[in-house]
Formats: sequence, structure tokens, C-alpha cells
Amino acid sequence: MGTWSVSITGNDTAADLKREYTAAFYYYPTEQALQAIDHYVRENGFNEQDAPEWCDYYYSLADFMHSKGILTEEVKKTALDMIDNGFGLEIWEEAGEKTLLARQKALQKFREKLVSAQPAPKKIKPNVYTEDIFEVGDIVAVQLQTAGKTYSENDIKPLTDEEFAEVVLEAAD
Repeated sequence: MGTWSVSITGNDTAADLKREYTAAFYYYPTEQALQAIDHYVRENGFNEQDAPEWCDYYYSLADFMHSKGILTEEVKKTALDMIDNGFGLEIWEEAGEKTLLARQKALQKFREKLVSAQPAPKKIKPNVYTEDIFEVGDIVAVQLQTAGKTYSENDIKPLTDEEFAEVVLEAAD
């Protein structure tokens, strides 16, 4: 686990799972998305026995759902119970009293957020960033791996790498 702050999302687990949450809640209704996420995290070695990782997962899930206006009572109750019982604080104790107090403060602030009114449900859309990698007029050549396979009626002889490069250069001129 990589952690860079005491915040709920200041760790690798929360950052990595945010994409999973977005995809699950985009493609499935809430209950089905929760099942898919639970299956995913358990298949990837997460469970309640590893308290720090489980906290990172569950708190980030509750935070995501609250921010999108879809926090269920079950997820909310579980997250609140974890906070109230000090679940997963052992690793923060090892980091020292100052760090532990900062984490506890962050958890109390998070608790206040969870019990507050959540926003109206927001549309969840996966972040798909695309940018043009070619300019108009660029020539793109692809050499298929078809050695020994018939790929035309005349079964034209495959090009060597040198012949392929020559064809590409000729097309560019």
C-alpha cells in the first residue's frame, strides 16, 4: 500500500479503485455495481483481514458514492461502523501519535460528510481522453503478421521488412 496523506483518498488503493468505481456505476445499477466491485476487490486480494487496505477500499467507495449522490444506507452504515470502532487504525498508530491524531481528525471530518445530506445523483461518465496522434495527410502503414496464411485470392508473397520499408517510403513520396 502506498500512502501519501492521512486523507481518505490519499493512497494508491483509493486512486486505483476510482476508475473501477466509475466504470461499475456507469455500466450497472447501484446494487449490481456494488456486487461487481466487491467481487473485483476480493479477486485482487482485498479482504477484511487486511484492515488498512480494506479501509482504503471501503472509505474511498463510500466517498465516491457520496460525492455522486448514490451512497446506499448499507455502505454508509458499514463505513460509519468502521470509523466508530477504530477499524484499521493500527498502522496509523505505528506511524506515531501525530500521524494517528491527523488520521483520526480526517476520519471525523469524513464521518461528518457521510452523515450530511448527499448531493443529488450525478451522471457518472467514464473519463475517456482521446487526442489526435496523427495529422491530416499522415500515412499509416501496418504490417500484418500473416506469414503462412492465405490473405488474398492470389496468395501474394509476403514482404520482407526491407521491402515493406521501401513500399512505405514510396507511398510517402
